[in-house]
Amino acid sequence: MDKVYLADINGYTDPKLMQEIDNIFDVFEELSTLPKNSKVLLKPNLISKHEPEAAATTHPEVVRCVIRALKKRGITNIIIADSCGGPAGVKMMKSIYKASGLEQVCLDEDIQIYNGTDSFICKNKDGKLIKEFTLMQPVQDVDFIINLPKLKTHAMTGLTAAVKNVFGLIPGLLKAELHLRFPEKEAFGDMLVDLNLALKNTFNIIDGVVAMQGNGPTGGTPYQAGLVVAAGNQYLADLVCCKLIDLPAVKVPYLQMAITRGIIEKDFAPEQVINGLHLIKPLKDFEVPESFVGLDFSSRLGFLSPLLKHIAPRPVVQHSKCIGCQKCAEICPKNVIDMKNNKAYIDKKQCIRCFCCHEMCPVKAIKIKRVKVFDFKL
Repeated sequence: MDKVYLADINGYTDPKLMQEIDNIFDVFEELSTLPKNSKVLLKPNLISKHEPEAAATTHPEVVRCVIRALKKRGITNIIIADSCGGPAGVKMMKSIYKASGLEQVCLDEDIQIYNGTDSFICKNKDGKLIKEFTLMQPVQDVDFIINLPKLKTHAMTGLTAAVKNVFGLIPGLLKAELHLRFPEKEAFGDMLVDLNLALKNTFNIIDGVVAMQGNGPTGGTPYQAGLVVAAGNQYLADLVCCKLIDLPAVKVPYLQMAITRGIIEKDFAPEQVINGLHLIKPLKDFEVPESFVGLDFSSRLGFLSPLLKHIAPRPVVQHSKCIGCQKCAEICPKNVIDMKNNKAYIDKKQCIRCFCCHEMCPVKAIKIKRVKVFDFKL
């Protein structure tokens, strides 16, 4: 039976953070038995250029503690790699590593950062929708992956944690291509399940010390959750995260698809929690994305379902805030964002509502527009 571990942490300077991560390495066999000559890839969440305080990226102190836990066990062949949401060139990724604080951690700990653009084709015989993925080259070169997601809300999927974080192993704009191929949430969730099936030898440590609530994964606000969640099974880790943010697992597309495909149960048993069972309760006043609330309501409209196209939440540019950086246009998988007078304009008729533009906007100029009449609860 798969196990999950929770720890309460007062903050990133709390000595307990290192103690608990060290304990996680002792408790889980897949970590405690890693050979000293293992090549290990650390995969943080580096969605775009944000400082640690924004709670959009994995905090550098969590990464530092994981590095030190590996070194304590004689594992020194460590590399950090991720690909941001937009064009992931060397210059762009360097700026993200610097802003996130991970560059300094890697300098302090003498750890290699992968800024290359090489990729390989990963075969996926168990895939339902996709039988092969293009992934970053380090995935092929290592023996083990430690997935280090941030606990965040997500405008499209409701939650982003362990399962979705590995989407960043797909290089640059190939992620936008997958949004275009699978614009519907259920199909996108199925694709994420396929991706996770393609990856072997992984473990997950979720940074929920400061989570993101509201219109995540970049447009929300920090929330002091004070938690770390760890599990070898990424779906189990995310089921726990659903409990924490009071979100039904079946409403998260990739968990819904995993449940439908028999990969994970709808819920976990108390005996699967080897530490911190008392911590699994809804976080007080935690806000889920506005778009997710709207979609959840509209999905129950029955005979009004033909209107979904018109009432579903969509991204809207606030031109008073737009700085004309074009990041939204670069990431748009449908190429339906034009720049006029140094401002972005979205063709709402062609928009597939993937919210990639909302994720990538560095100044939060893209809001999520909802039909307010549907704010009441059934």
